[in-house]
Amino acid sequence: MKTRKLTVTAKLTLIFAAIFFASAAAAVVTSWEITDVENSIRQKTQLMHELEQINAFELQVSRAQGAVRVFLLTGDTRAVDAFEAAVTSRAGIVADLREIAGPELDLLNVAEQRAAAWESELARRQIGLMERPDTVELARTLEVTGEPQQRAQEIGDAVQAVRAAVTTSVNAADAHQQSRLDSVSAIAIGSGVFMLVVALCAAVFSYRSVARPIRGIAEQTQAIADGDLTTEIKYGERGDEIGALARTLTVFRDKLAENRQMEAEAKTRDEESARQRAADLNALVEEFESTVRSVVSRVGNSAEQLTRNADQMAGLADATSGR
Repeated sequence: MKTRKLTVTAKLTLIFAAIFFASAAAAVVTSWEITDVENSIRQKTQLMHELEQINAFELQVSRAQGAVRVFLLTGDTRAVDAFEAAVTSRAGIVADLREIAGPELDLLNVAEQRAAAWESELARRQIGLMERPDTVELARTLEVTGEPQQRAQEIGDAVQAVRAAVTTSVNAADAHQQSRLDSVSAIAIGSGVFMLVVALCAAVFSYRSVARPIRGIAEQTQAIADGDLTTEIKYGERGDEIGALARTLTVFRDKLAENRQMEAEAKTRDEESARQRAADLNALVEEFESTVRSVVSRVGNSAEQLTRNADQMAGLADATSGR
């Protein structure tokens, strides 16, 4: 008969091993996805900082341009100080941006080159002309030629290109982060469903392969204890602990049946022996009674003969006395 090779312990070990490895795999993949999400968050944070710095760069360029216009209109030298402060601040911002910028570094360099060209070729020229009384009008005339506005537009376009590139990177980082979060959610749901399925399989296996057979063997054991030695012992074909228990119970039942049969045979032999002893005793009694009757009969006959002899002797004695 074909047996099942795996024991109950081995089957339960396989089930729990599957749960363990599935949990470990889910944990590893989830950890990897979470690490990727953290990297995306760091990248997005860096991009947002870069975007802030670009806005600050544009703001300092705008302040420098405004300071030049104020100086052209009022001649207030404090505007020159504001211009220099804006230029210095812009330089620091550009240095910071060059350390953190990614693919948009080339666009940033274009924006900085245009801002630097405006500063050196136009702004400082206008400031220098304003510092000499005889060239003030020339400095103001340059403002109405449209070149400052054109330069400002070029700088603005370059800054907008950098901002657009960084914004695209931010959106890509957002999309990647959301994708990884969706993956984490999918893994969590998938692992949860898998765990549920394995748990259900374990419950079904425990009921069909362990609980139900053990309950059946318990009922069969109770039947044998009640004296029913014809009870069929199931699950003996299994190659696991349940099968070993069933085969042991079968041997126990067969031994009990054998002992009961031996007891019945011994009882039969005892009864036959008792009957034989009774028959022998009856035969002895009958023989004794027959012997006694024979002896009594012989004694009775002898007594009668003695009586007759006595009578005869008495008659003879009487006859002799009469003579």
